[in-house]
Order: sequence, then C-alpha cells, then structure tokens
Amino acid sequence: MDYTALAQTSLHGVRSIIQNGAEVQIATPGRDTIASLNRSFMKRHYAVQNHWDWPGFYVGEADNVDDLINFWNLRAADIEMLFFDPRYAERLKGLAAQWATIVRQAPARPHGPQGLALWHRIEQPIDDACQHFGGGGLRLCNVDRPIWNGGNVRAPIMCFGEGTALASIDQSGGTATPGVITPSSPALARLQVEALILRRRLRSQSV
Repeated sequence: MDYTALAQTSLHGVRSIIQNGAEVQIATPGRDTIASLNRSFMKRHYAVQNHWDWPGFYVGEADNVDDLINFWNLRAADIEMLFFDPRYAERLKGLAAQWATIVRQAPARPHGPQGLALWHRIEQPIDDACQHFGGGGLRLCNVDRPIWNGGNVRAPIMCFGEGTALASIDQSGGTATPGVITPSSPALARLQVEALILRRRLRSQSV
C-alpha cells in the first residue's frame, strides 16, 4: 500500500521538500505533520505527574549519539521541544524563532519556573548558543544521569481516553478466575439491559 499517496489523497497532505543546505521550511499553521499524527487524540493519564516538562529546545549536535538519545527520551516524556544544533543555526533560524514565540506566548504554567527551556548535556556548555534565542527568560536545563531517577523527569502514561469496566472473581471452581467486562463488550451491554429490566421489576413490585 502506498501510504504516501494515501496521506496526500485522504488527508490532503502537502509534500514538503527540505533542500540540502537550505533553510528548513516552517510548517503551515494548522496543518499536522506525519510525526504529529502519531500523537493524535492522545492525552496524559493523571496517574503519573511530571513537573519537569518545560518546553523549549534541546541544544546539541546532530551527530552526537548522547544528544540524540537524550532528545528522544525527553520527547518520550512528553516534553515539547525541538532539536537545535548551533552549527546549523542559519538553516534553523526561522523554525526556531517560530517555536520560541509559541512557547513564550503560551499561557503561564501552573507549576515551576516560566520561560523558554534550553535542555543540554551537562558537560556541554551552551553559553554561546543562547544568543540564538533572544528575548530573555531562558531556563537552562542540564541533562545528566540523576535526572532519570524517577523524581525529576518522569515518563507519563499516555492514553486515548478513559472508561469504566466491571471486574469479577469467580471462585466456584475452587480456583479464583478473574474476569473483566470492557465498556465495548457485548457482555456489558447485555448486563446493562438485564439491570434495567431488574429495576423495572422492582419498581412494579413496590407499587
């Protein structure tokens, strides 16, 4: 199956070509990218709270494995950020300026410091790179081993939605057998109908 053609015909996709050495194009506002489709309709579950989720940039080198792993893991923790390599500042300046504006104009966060976060390896100073993010309000976030100790950056549980389910344990056979009825199962629908019939019978008997 040609998924590229399918995205263009069914989703009205627009092909964007990044020229080698040219400035990276800014995505059209209001249009999703292929990467964003993977996160569509997903949200965080309240069971895991991550307060180290300041949005901004990861400043590193595109050919450094540690930088790529750090960026990947931080994005997996649902931290909104773009990768910025100062060596290619001219190619990334338009995209970086747009993203920095979006972060700075976002509503105030309910916890922690505000501003534009610049994540980076602790052994890699980024003082010179800060000049590419003018406007002040920068927050430097060091990435080292202790940051993954479970008390700082925490990977959230992502889900598409929530719903109730009925669980039961059958011990009639000598061995406990758990059973779960999901909201979409025919068994739950039948149980709801039987409960409605039972309520009507009880009402008729009480009259």
